Amino acid sequence: MKTLRRNKEGIYNTAQNYHRKFSAITRGARADRPRPQECLVLVEARDAYTPLLHQILQSCARTGAPMEGKACHGQIIRVGLQADTLTSNMLINMYSKCGLVDCAGKVFDEMPERSLVSWNTMIGSLTQNGEEQKALGLFLQMRREGNHFSEFTVSSVLCACAAKCAVFECKQLHALAVKLAMNLNVYVGTALLDVYAKSGLIKDASSVFVSLPERSEVTWSSMVAGSGSSY
Repeated sequence: MKTLRRNKEGIYNTAQNYHRKFSAITRGARADRPRPQECLVLVEARDAYTPLLHQILQSCARTGAPMEGKACHGQIIRVGLQADTLTSNMLINMYSKCGLVDCAGKVFDEMPERSLVSWNTMIGSLTQNGEEQKALGLFLQMRREGNHFSEFTVSSVLCACAAKCAVFECKQLHALAVKLAMNLNVYVGTALLDVYAKSGLIKDASSVFVSLPERSEVTWSSMVAGSGSSY
């Protein structure tokens, strides 16, 4: 704990130093008509500040520190990084890991541009925080808007299906995975198997298990657990 506290103090002390420098530069620039040199210094200061803010967000997500994370969010707005896609993705992840799914959703909704990582992180956030129905709805929105999705997206949505034993949605996703040749992916296959097993559809689970060219420890444990619960 002492080491963790020292590491966090080091990060925040460095952040304060950057913040003081950035504030001094901001005060030095004329708000009415800043000179080109002043604009360049402001941009350079923000670019130097960005990696540190990202480091703080990662630390807050890892240690579950929502107050520090919110303070960091305030600094992100102050330096004008709220429209940056990578920064927003890290904010969503931080709020999710701290259990503040509503704050994560607000960041997601306000993003001017969303990447695949943005959608995956938000869907994963909803699933991990017990908002499975919203996760399914967000995936449908993602498809309606014509956004590309990946095997990770499908496996995350299937995890939401498993939590609700949503067999109908699972079968729809299974058909979609077959159509897009994603069904043989170990993560998608394991997630499919898990939904079927938890829903008592052991034959379907076994069929997915047999078809997988690669099986992880989670694949085996899901299959064994499903088979055991059927007796």
